[in-house]
Amino acid sequence: MSIWSKLAAIQTALKVPKDQYNKYGDYNYRSGEGILEAVKPLAAAQGTLVLLTDALEQIGNRYYIRATASLVDIETGEQVSVNAWAREQEERKGYDASQITGSSSSYARKYALSALFAIGDSSNDPDATNTHGQAPNKPSVGRGRGQAANNQATAKKPAEGRQSGSGTDVALKAAQQQAKAARQAYINATGADPASVDAALKTVKGATWHTVEGCKIIIDTIAYWQQNGK
Repeated sequence: MSIWSKLAAIQTALKVPKDQYNKYGDYNYRSGEGILEAVKPLAAAQGTLVLLTDALEQIGNRYYIRATASLVDIETGEQVSVNAWAREQEERKGYDASQITGSSSSYARKYALSALFAIGDSSNDPDATNTHGQAPNKPSVGRGRGQAANNQATAKKPAEGRQSGSGTDVALKAAQQQAKAARQAYINATGADPASVDAALKTVKGATWHTVEGCKIIIDTIAYWQQNGK
């Protein structure tokens, strides 16, 4: 059973209720801890484990925390990984430097997990530590909110040369999953209207869900939007 099949089984079975409450925006949300609590037994049942790592990256004159969420097959070492970025604020009232970094890490990890396990959130459901849920207007596709998330899902084959599958259908399915994960992570991070995102993607030359190359163009386009604050 390939890592993609195991991931699909986990995604299908996973249920994570929005059991937390944000008093600033007056809405319920799910936390990263809640996602992990729900996914760990499902991952174990599939003979897999979840890994989370962070890295600090500088883009322009700003710093971002890149969180990577990975589902790893315990026996083969095959894995699927998704990245999400959260920008560190220059300052935040009541927070010291380490707390600002920790808050950005928690935010990025949550959305990396959400993208990996295909957990959809409504556009008014930002991380609980943010207060921008009070804003009544949603940003358009061409605007960001400071913290940007992107993902690049990659299936890594084990070093021993083990093959988990081949063929056009497998490659297209993998590319579609990556593109859909990138789209959802962008929507989660920016609060963009899904219909507006889809409409904007349709204007991009070569972007299509029906070919591997078209899916790559979608992923690259979303990454460009995030890197340029759009």
